[in-house]
Amino acid sequence: MPTFKAKVSRRAFLAVALAPLIPLRTRFDPTPTPPIPAISATPAATVSATSIPPGGPDLSKYAMLYQRTGAPADDAAIQIVVTGDNSMARGTAGAIAGHANNFDYPLSAVSDWLKAADLAVGNQEGVIAAQGVGTERPQGYRLRADPKAAAALAKAGFGLVNLANNHTRDFGPDGIKATMDALHAAKVQTVGAGGDYNAARLPVVTALRGLKVVWLAQLNVPDPPDYGINWEGNGYGRARVEEDRLAGQIKAARALGDVLIAQFHWGIEYEPNPFETQVRLGRIAIDAGADIVIGHHPHVIQSVEVYQKKLIIYSLGNFMFDQDGRSGMAAWLRLDSHGIIDVHAIPVNPGTRPVWAQGAKMVRDKNGGIIVSVP
Repeated sequence: MPTFKAKVSRRAFLAVALAPLIPLRTRFDPTPTPPIPAISATPAATVSATSIPPGGPDLSKYAMLYQRTGAPADDAAIQIVVTGDNSMARGTAGAIAGHANNFDYPLSAVSDWLKAADLAVGNQEGVIAAQGVGTERPQGYRLRADPKAAAALAKAGFGLVNLANNHTRDFGPDGIKATMDALHAAKVQTVGAGGDYNAARLPVVTALRGLKVVWLAQLNVPDPPDYGINWEGNGYGRARVEEDRLAGQIKAARALGDVLIAQFHWGIEYEPNPFETQVRLGRIAIDAGADIVIGHHPHVIQSVEVYQKKLIIYSLGNFMFDQDGRSGMAAWLRLDSHGIIDVHAIPVNPGTRPVWAQGAKMVRDKNGGIIVSVP
């Protein structure tokens, strides 16, 4: 059967070839993990004009992280863009205030491509709730965005956000409920949180032009100590990883649709390489039936791995987040009735107003982290 053929592009080749995987390091595990085998340096795919969404990126200009072999692509591919960490709190709230309280400002430079996809997905850090809602967590950073942020996310093109992260509980169960209510009122679906223990773990099915894409999201990052406050299992909460149950949860979710995308909020902040726990959980998910695994939380891009012919993106880094100088990328997925066709890395200059880094290369900095270098 015919397969997609790659067209050599010097820019795309550099984007992957200059970012080889660094061997894994472990902090908490006594036995070192063998290095992840590096993926081959795959240039950008030859993409037919019909596969480029109107107003979206020309994928032939970007590095391809994964390409399916064997099954030809259907004529009308589903397009999904997945971004990293997002928040309209703190510094982003300041940027909004500095632009006449315009909530469209932070995503104004990226919204065209978000809306060009059939579905745009992000990791929503912190709560979206009015002042006074919820009980503030006494330890750690707290992120609260104005309720108008929900409508701004929807207007910019987001249709689904992950809430299984370490900031969703910054203002307790009431903060989670307010966040979900605001997002659902804006017609943005949520995954990874719910009204109780079981509801938080439910997968979400998105129907995209007849294709059922299933999403499962879980958190594997500890919260700061709350000095006696015990919110877990008490009302609204988030889905935490239970490793002994993960394979069964993946299998059950996979049976609900055509493609399963598993998201994990995991790893160590600002570390450019995944740790053993991330690798283990990601591979468990793939072995159990996930078609791709996508991670976030480190606030920088981490390496990627093709395992059992499936892609694991350990961290997308930042997207709309108030940390200057951090790295970020979006994953552009094309899917059809046979599964995932290919995945391209779309570099981004993240910050309070992210900008697509068109024509950029992903290279290593002096500390080994992947950064975006714009000509």
